[in-house]
Amino acid sequence: MQQAISTLGQRLRKSIFNLGLVCLICLSSIFIFIATPAHATTVEELKLTPPDQIPTSEEKIERAYEFGEGAGLLEEAKQESGKASRLTNPKGKANIKNVKSAEEADRQSRLGDKARKLVEKVAK
Repeated sequence: MQQAISTLGQRLRKSIFNLGLVCLICLSSIFIFIATPAHATTVEELKLTPPDQIPTSEEKIERAYEFGEGAGLLEEAKQESGKASRLTNPKGKANIKNVKSAEEADRQSRLGDKARKLVEKVAK
């Protein structure tokens, strides 16, 4: 009789322990999915930045050199190109060759547009 009661008590303790573990896991997963990154910002919040606090191209280059020489060189190439304010593709590789090739492609498209306009003027 005592043995039956002790095994019943052990099973009850194990089931309560397992139930407690399941509840703990559920609570921790709820906190993981609810938490949002504190550094996230929206485009509207970026538009609220006063113009005097927007960094100049020299400040951007200096800040990039603080991260490393490669980042500084890349930022210099980006600032020299015509599309420095345009956001780059975050999934693509960013290096000086890509930035300069995009600048050359932009020049070619502008040259093509100029030629097209000239042909239209001559045709009229």
